[in-house]
Amino acid sequence: MVAFVISALVFEMGLRIFKHPIDYLQPVRVTDPVLFLRLLPGSGAHDEWGFRNLGVPSKVDVVAIGDSNTWGINATWEKNWPGWYSQMSGKNVYNLGIPAFGPAEHLYVLKTKALELNPELIILGLHLGNDFQDAYRTVSSFPYWASFRTDSMPPYEIADSAEFSPRDIDAPAGGEPILLFRNWLRRNSMLFRIIEEGPVGQKINAWGDQQEGFGRNGCVATTTEPFSTVFNPEHSFHQLNPDTVQVGEGVGLTLSFLKEMADIAAENDIGFLVVFIPTKESVLVGSIDENGTECEAVLRQVVETEKRLGDRVRRFLQQHNIDYVDSLEALRAAASQTRVYIRSVDTHPSEEGYRVIAEQLVSATQSKP
Repeated sequence: MVAFVISALVFEMGLRIFKHPIDYLQPVRVTDPVLFLRLLPGSGAHDEWGFRNLGVPSKVDVVAIGDSNTWGINATWEKNWPGWYSQMSGKNVYNLGIPAFGPAEHLYVLKTKALELNPELIILGLHLGNDFQDAYRTVSSFPYWASFRTDSMPPYEIADSAEFSPRDIDAPAGGEPILLFRNWLRRNSMLFRIIEEGPVGQKINAWGDQQEGFGRNGCVATTTEPFSTVFNPEHSFHQLNPDTVQVGEGVGLTLSFLKEMADIAAENDIGFLVVFIPTKESVLVGSIDENGTECEAVLRQVVETEKRLGDRVRRFLQQHNIDYVDSLEALRAAASQTRVYIRSVDTHPSEEGYRVIAEQLVSATQSKP
């Protein structure tokens, strides 16, 4: 046991010398009276604002805003799409992406953080998979967003800021010792995180994702070509179903937020660009193995619904002269050559997938006068 502990400490020290903890340590997520959640500043080696950067500069060239697809799940901080874009363009990029953020949060950080950095350009990562539902969630939950509410929304779920006390979202109920120890390791041990999220962990997760009752509803589909990965299409469709009030209202809210963000940027002489980040289903629909099954029918429904909703957003952006980039076709083309998603049911791009998105942004921004 002593030898094991000493070896683990030596590996931990070596990792901290050769790798940056921001790529491995899990930040502390806390509740917030305005946002769905925020990351505790300084936790997980995040900066003093609580974002995935090495520090807060006084000025940057570009600010990236978005959710977990912008924060960069499955990638190091230098190989999410903001990191790739910085390397390819030579621009200094500050990443304001946070997992679980939606369009309401994007507007808030644009006003309260992005403008403070005086950028030349703001790029918003719009994830078609869940941003519509996330917009509804936040507006329906927090009094701060009362001006955006509609009559169809239920009563607020979260107390007013005067009564609100932030808490650790990941703290296990009842303080179970094993869960407390696991969370401590996730937040403090790079070695533990590497083992948990490494190739062996991915294979275990991929196997578990294919089993019924793995904490998800409905069918699970797989593909082996051009690479192996797993889908949970019913979960994806639930977040895109326009017949639900959350998505139906969320689309309209999202358009309102996009327009306000573009207007604020224009008022401050800042460029504004939206990049569409598609679902894994839409990128890989041509290689699904589940031909003729009920699961394949749901997959097709996800792709068709995403296209309809995406077309509505594109028409809106065109109508209001808001620039955008769609990364779907580039990701589809790249998927035949490289792994743009990981093995498990996780829906975020791999580092190569983020690189493809960044390439589309570089091409679009360098071609503008």
